[in-house]
Amino acid sequence: MILIYRLFHAWTSLASSPTYLNHVQNAGLLPEYDRYIPYVGENDEGDLRELTEAEYKEAFDRCSKNGKFGGRDLEMYIKGIKGIKVLCKIM
Repeated sequence: MILIYRLFHAWTSLASSPTYLNHVQNAGLLPEYDRYIPYVGENDEGDLRELTEAEYKEAFDRCSKNGKFGGRDLEMYIKGIKGIKVLCKIM
């Protein structure tokens, strides 16, 4: 797991801003959030725009298979992304 984090950190640190933005826009997901939070654009200040509850549900429906996404149902998905955001802030 540490190796995966190191590789991710190296890629996001060494990639140019346009390269990273292009990757996020094409993938449609934010890799720093463990690929569970979709990229929906930025606000007027240039920060990532906070998703609405409906957008989280839409992302879950788009990415889930048999009612599960990453082994989580919708309720656990919503709780999980809140936890991921807290962990990313701590890091």
